[in-house]
Amino acid sequence: GNTRTITLGAGIDVAKAGATFAGPSSLVARLAQYVQPIDVSATRGILSAYDAASESPGLGYQLGIGSINGFRELNGGLANSAGQSSQIAVTSGLNLPGAITFTNRLQRTTTTNWARRLESDQTTIDGDQVVFPDLNVRWSPRGPLFGGVVKAASFNGRFLYTRQSLMVPAVVIGAESENRATRVRSFPLNASFTWPGDLTTTAGYSYRTQVDSLPGSATNGNAAETSADVGRAFRLPADWGFKSGLRTRLGFQQSHTKSYVENLFAASNRSRLTDNGRQAVTVNADTDVAENATFSIQGARIVNFDRNLNRRVTQTVITAVLQMQFFAGDLR
Repeated sequence: GNTRTITLGAGIDVAKAGATFAGPSSLVARLAQYVQPIDVSATRGILSAYDAASESPGLGYQLGIGSINGFRELNGGLANSAGQSSQIAVTSGLNLPGAITFTNRLQRTTTTNWARRLESDQTTIDGDQVVFPDLNVRWSPRGPLFGGVVKAASFNGRFLYTRQSLMVPAVVIGAESENRATRVRSFPLNASFTWPGDLTTTAGYSYRTQVDSLPGSATNGNAAETSADVGRAFRLPADWGFKSGLRTRLGFQQSHTKSYVENLFAASNRSRLTDNGRQAVTVNADTDVAENATFSIQGARIVNFDRNLNRRVTQTVITAVLQMQFFAGDLR
């Protein structure tokens, strides 16, 4: 088998270009300073794999020279699988006052895959994927907030929309090809705070929906995930002789996934495919008991449930670890 990938990229610094060509004090330069550099990349790849080949490949195939036709066939023998892909991506954004950053990304990928069915026949599967918008918003305010109640904070949000289509040829001669489509939307949100007293908190929420359109049916699903984390370091009595304080962290995580299949000719009837999730509460504490030794203890309670199978599994795990490191000197 062999794989060849060629990537070309370019970047345009809009802020520097505006100051250079329009003048540092011009309106164009003042507006361009808020625009992030525009990054453009293009990637093209081809690959193929052979099984039970009768002869060794030539030097051109070994070095990845040639087109996809040279990858699909060697000495009259067809590849078991072969494919080519083209991808273009454009990324830019805005740096707004108040430490607010917007970043957006556009990506399109087209693929063509060949799979051998008979000794002298390959079937072709065409795919197309578009990712837009891929919008990311970040706010990292400088300095304390709310009169010093919050020492530092960071907020991050994203909206991702992916559309993918696939055309699969029919197995029976004369039948129509199968067209499949997938649409995915994702909304992750995250926030972190640093409070006085070295207390840190983080929280996150993510919601994802997916729709798969297949010949004669459609599948709808969604997944939600919630997480929270609290951490703080405590001072230990000096007569204990420990080399650091006690670093503690409490975390919570919950996820839930559901999906349904629906017959396009009976829209009112649908069946549940999956309905499962996970809940976990973890507690962790560690300290440096010596210069070369760290002691940590962790406890976790994990619940996995599957409502489709009416099944629930609960685990309680407690782990204690003493890690020691030794230096024996330089090897000679």
